Amino acid sequence: MGVQFFGECVFLHRASRSLIVTDSVQNHTGPTHRGFGAILNKLMLQPLGFKNICVAPPLRLKMVVKNPDAMRAFVKRVQSWDFDRVIVTHGDVIDVDAKAVLERICQKIAI
Repeated sequence: MGVQFFGECVFLHRASRSLIVTDSVQNHTGPTHRGFGAILNKLMLQPLGFKNICVAPPLRLKMVVKNPDAMRAFVKRVQSWDFDRVIVTHGDVIDVDAKAVLERICQKIAI
């Protein structure tokens, strides 16, 4: 993938046409946090970029993407796969225009 300090797993489950990702894609559009979680979210996580449907904020930093060519090839390969939904470990499943959503958020990767 060409990224230091960031290991990522991406799988295609062909039978269900699902892209399964661990940390690179996140969906923080669920219920709002309360109490300390709300404070942490507002003061730390959202300013770092952990909001809405997003690519993991570390991938937006040029110092993290060690090999831009490898990262570009990885993103192109994943985008070429045949899927209708993205299953993320952080947030809700993305099942509306999943390919277009993935393409849009990958534009924020520092490559």
